[in-house]
Amino acid sequence: MDLKSSSSHRKRMSIFCSPNCSRGVVICFSFLFWVTGCLLIMLGFWVMLDPSKFHLLLLMTTENEAHYFVVALAYTFFLVGCGMFGLVFMGCCTIQTKASLIAAYLTITVLLECIELAAVLTVISCRSSMLVGLQSRLIENLMVNYGHQNNDNVNTHGNNVFTQSLDYTQYMLHCCGVTGAHDYNTSRWFNESTLSKEPRNVPITCCLRTELEENSVGSPISVVSRVFHGTVEEVWQNPRVQREMDCQNDKPGTRFNQGCLELVQDWFLSQSLAVILILLLPMVLQFACIAFFSSLLRKLCHQEVPAAPGSRHSSDGG
Repeated sequence: MDLKSSSSHRKRMSIFCSPNCSRGVVICFSFLFWVTGCLLIMLGFWVMLDPSKFHLLLLMTTENEAHYFVVALAYTFFLVGCGMFGLVFMGCCTIQTKASLIAAYLTITVLLECIELAAVLTVISCRSSMLVGLQSRLIENLMVNYGHQNNDNVNTHGNNVFTQSLDYTQYMLHCCGVTGAHDYNTSRWFNESTLSKEPRNVPITCCLRTELEENSVGSPISVVSRVFHGTVEEVWQNPRVQREMDCQNDKPGTRFNQGCLELVQDWFLSQSLAVILILLLPMVLQFACIAFFSSLLRKLCHQEVPAAPGSRHSSDGG
C-alpha cells in the first residue's frame, strides 16, 4: 500500500511538475484576475459617473435606451469584476488540487466567459445598428426639437434632452450642427431666434471659448456635485466665448464650422471598440485558465479511477 500510494503521489506531482510549480501557476492566475477585477470595477464607476457617454448616446438613440446602455455597461463591468475576485478566492482553494474544487472553479470561469461573450456580441450588434440613419435622425431633431421644451423629456433647466446633448457635443467636440453650422439656418430655433431681442445664427456652444473656460472643463467639482447633491456642472449651457458677435457673423477664427456627425460616429466606434477589447482581456485570461485546469481535472479524475476487480485478481494471481 505504501508503494502504491507513493506511486500515486508521484504521478499526481508529475501533473504539476512540482508542488511549487502548481502553486506558482495558481498564484499567477489569481494575481492577474485580481488586477483585472480592480480595473473593471473602477471602469464601472467611471461609466456611471462620467456624463459624456450619456449625452453623446442621446444623440444616437432615445433617452431610455441611452440610460439602459450606460447602466447595462456599468453593471457588466461590476459583475465581471466581482466574478474575477471570486476566481481569486477559488484559486486559493484549488491549491489543494481537489477535483471538486477545480470543477467549481471551472464552472464559475465558464459562466463569466458566457457573460462576457454575450456582452461583446451585443456591442458588436449595436456598432452597426445604431449608426443606420443617424444623419437623418439628427437633422430632423435639430430642425424641430433643438431649443424647445419637451414636456415628456425635460431636465431641471427647462431644455429638452436633445438640446442638452447637442450643446454638450458641440462644446466638447468643437463642432457645430450635424453636417455644419449651416444646418441651423433652416431650423425652427433659427426662425424664432431672429425675432427675439438677441438674435443668433448659431448656438453659443459653436463659438470658440476663452482659455480660462477651456481649462475649467471637467473639473472634479462636477463629479462631487453629481454624487452628493444630484446636480451637474453644465458649463456648456452658458460658456464664456471670445467674441460672440464675430462668431454670430461667422468671422474667421471665431466659430467651429465642422459638423458633429463624423465626430460622434468616430467617438462611438472608438468607444465600442474599447469596450470590446476590455472585455476580451479577461476572456483571454479565463480561456487560458480553463485550458490549464481542464487538463488538470481530467488527469486527476483519471488517477482517482479505481482499478477494475478483474484486473486486480489477475495481478494477484500473477
